[in-house]
Amino acid sequence: MIRKNRLFNKKLMVCIMLCLFLFVPMLMTNAIGNPANLKEQHIADIDERYEKLKNEMENTYGEYATWSIEVKAELDKLLIDENYPIGDDVLNVLPGPEDVSQQEALIFASNEINKEFSLEISPIDFDTQLSFFYIPIEDQKLWVIEHIKNSDSGEEKYIVEFTSPDKKVILCAYYVNGIMVNPLQADGKTGFKEEPLQNSIAVNKEVATTQAIKKMKAYYGFEDNSLEYFDSTTEWSEEKNAWLVTFKSTYYNPSKVGTYVFIIDGTTGELTHNSWDLEKAYQKQGPRTPWKLAELWSSYEYNQYSALKIRTNQIIEQAGGKHNMSFEQQAAYDTLYRDAGYDRNQYYRCLPSSSDASVEIVKELIQEKVSEKYGITSEQFRDAQWIPSFDVSNPNEHRWKVILLLNDGDIYIQAETDASGVTILNLVRKTEKNG
Repeated sequence: MIRKNRLFNKKLMVCIMLCLFLFVPMLMTNAIGNPANLKEQHIADIDERYEKLKNEMENTYGEYATWSIEVKAELDKLLIDENYPIGDDVLNVLPGPEDVSQQEALIFASNEINKEFSLEISPIDFDTQLSFFYIPIEDQKLWVIEHIKNSDSGEEKYIVEFTSPDKKVILCAYYVNGIMVNPLQADGKTGFKEEPLQNSIAVNKEVATTQAIKKMKAYYGFEDNSLEYFDSTTEWSEEKNAWLVTFKSTYYNPSKVGTYVFIIDGTTGELTHNSWDLEKAYQKQGPRTPWKLAELWSSYEYNQYSALKIRTNQIIEQAGGKHNMSFEQQAAYDTLYRDAGYDRNQYYRCLPSSSDASVEIVKELIQEKVSEKYGITSEQFRDAQWIPSFDVSNPNEHRWKVILLLNDGDIYIQAETDASGVTILNLVRKTEKNG
């Protein structure tokens, strides 16, 4: 009896060891092959390659801000090729044959400056010229030309922004030390400095800044969450006995948002002047629907943008990270951006309607075709990772897109079907890990 129990115990131990040997690797495979982890790893890989390439190019071409448009476009080509989710960042590209050339852009910018400010200047009159050609939104290309020179007043800068190829001027402005010159500063000298000479003024810097923030909300309608995307500078003028408070966008393209200026009396704390350099231009444009399509942003667009960021960040937090979003969360995230007017090709995910095929039906169709075309066994499908998305980038033709990962990502298959889950539209296999 004792001998039989010993034999039974030995057999039990062997069974336990076999189970551990067989199932632990499977559990490890599931953890490593998690689609969220693989997606995050792929994005991180692109980030690493981009920063590495940028550092290498800075060793060759110098600081990024001084690069030519050709060099900027060369760097950003990496993101374009990888279909990287760039969000609100702009993409630097090269002008095409139909676009305004760089030389023509410099001359056009100089002519606009002369016309706007009644001057007679040429590009050679400046110490530095910076050119940017990029795609800010779908179906739009912009030239931004900056003419910079140093003078007794500090850094003087003229900025001209216009579309290509139709040369529609978005902005033509003059800055001294980063402050757009307003009618009170027509001589090009601000007359303002960071602190007053005397310490006995009635209104200090902090009070003046707080007062300007209140006026920013009262006069122009900015909400508190929107003001988080602005930087303010507060400077003192002995001559005017006043504080100059300026607000500039720190996130969205500053040339599309403009500069807000408030002058606060140093004795009474009252507002004596306020201006927004893009006010007349915005009045011509007016609000757009959807709001993201507006070329210039007022408080209306910035408040909408701030609300969008709050809602999308809530989704990201619930998911535990941008690259960990579920099928439903990703659809909700993209829908918010798409409804706001962002590029449908970038924010293409949505939930299928009741008339569309379910994800289960689509997976069955893809598994059948993959098995038939590539000889994938049912055993390999047992631990498959499916990453589905419902693509509505084309309003007239919705489709399912599915990434299928097999063998811990060593086999990477991209599949597309029609919305009804009846026809395979595209089926591509990649054998390199992470595609």
